[in-house]
Amino acid sequence: MSASTKEIENKALGLSAVDRVMLAEKLLSSLDSPQQTSIDEKWAIESEDRLKAYDENLIESAESSAVFERLEKKYSK
Repeated sequence: MSASTKEIENKALGLSAVDRVMLAEKLLSSLDSPQQTSIDEKWAIESEDRLKAYDENLIESAESSAVFERLEKKYSK
């Protein structure tokens, strides 16, 4: 690791937790391909749509154990 990288790391570690998370997200997203960015944006929209549907009682939730059991039965063949 270069001296300048080490200096940046030390400064970053001195940031608040919220600022470190925001910085980490920016750094990680800078490694994504444009295709991955598009996929992430679509998943963000999908998750917001699902949450809205749940809040409006248009869909129900399910226990994770029940979901995993259903998936196990479906794909373990």
